This record gives sequence, structure tokens and C-alpha cells, in this order.
Amino acid sequence: MASINFPSSPTDGQVFSAGDHTWVFSSVGAGGPGAWKLQTQTVTGPTGATGATGAAGPTGPTGYTGYTGYTGYTGYTGYTGYTGYTGPTGPDGVFTVSDTAPASPAAGDVWYNSSNGRSYVYYDDGSGDQWVEFGDSNLGPTGATGPTGAAGTNGTNGATGATGATGPTGNVNIEDMSVQVGLQVYR
Repeated sequence: MASINFPSSPTDGQVFSAGDHTWVFSSVGAGGPGAWKLQTQTVTGPTGATGATGAAGPTGPTGYTGYTGYTGYTGYTGYTGYTGYTGPTGPDGVFTVSDTAPASPAAGDVWYNSSNGRSYVYYDDGSGDQWVEFGDSNLGPTGATGPTGAAGTNGTNGATGATGATGPTGNVNIEDMSVQVGLQVYR
């Protein structure tokens, strides 16, 4: 083995390494001019197998509950907006009940046709005015004829009328008449 040559005139705390060893010079407590102290080397070996998980420790005490924070202030209520103006009143509508359409209608007029039970509004669609039926007022189909009722009771017989006058005697036509004469002889 080769010899190790330490530095001459080392200072306190000076580090010296040779090979895989390290020394630190200390001038205190060596009982003389000082000494080089071998530093313990930590050699890390291969990692061993993981051991079994130990039992769970006891649950620690519950920590204190913090204080409840203060409630923030309530903001101010905003102002209420102004109420808008009321619009003008529209023209009065006309409602007519008749079996014929009104003669001079205006857009928006209503006509109830009393002959068929239907309601119409006079409507302007931009290309002309016309009566337009609205609502569901259709009359249903005629129902089936019901059963014949029971026969009524017979009334009492009236009195016999007077005998009429005897009519004239008619002519007798002898041509068509034949007479049979029979003879009987008695003895």
C-alpha cells in the first residue's frame, strides 16, 4: 500500500482526502500540535425490502373550532325606477250582432253572425280588408233521428150520423136480364 502524504503545516478545519477516506485537521484537544481526524464515511448500501405497514396510531385530539367571522354589512337598497306613462286609450271597438255583415266596417270591428253562430273580425292584412272568422264556433252536424214515440190511446167513438136521403132510382136494362120460368105440374 502506498503511503499517505498529509499536508505539512495544516490549519484548523483543513480537509484532506486520499482514496476513499477524508480527514479534518483539528488543533484543539489533540494534546499536542494537532491531529487529523478521520471522518466517518457513510456508505449507502442497497435499499432493503419495504417492511410491513405498522398499526395506525391513535387519533389525535380534535383541534379547536375557529371563531365565526363577522357578518358583512348589508348594502343599501337601490332606488325604484320611475313608472312609465300610460299610453293613450285606443278607439272604441264595434261589436255587431246580425244575420248579415255590417255595411261599413272598420278594421278591428267584430261581427257575430246570429244565423250561423260564428264570430268574425274585420282584418286588414296589408293587401285588403276582409271578415276573418275567429274562435271555434262551428255548429256540429245534425244528430240522428230519435226513436218513434209510443202510440197514443184511441179516442171514444162519436155518435152515429143521421141517415141520408134516398137517392133516385136508376133505370133497369131489360136486355141483359134473363128470366127463368119453371113449371110444376101437380096431379
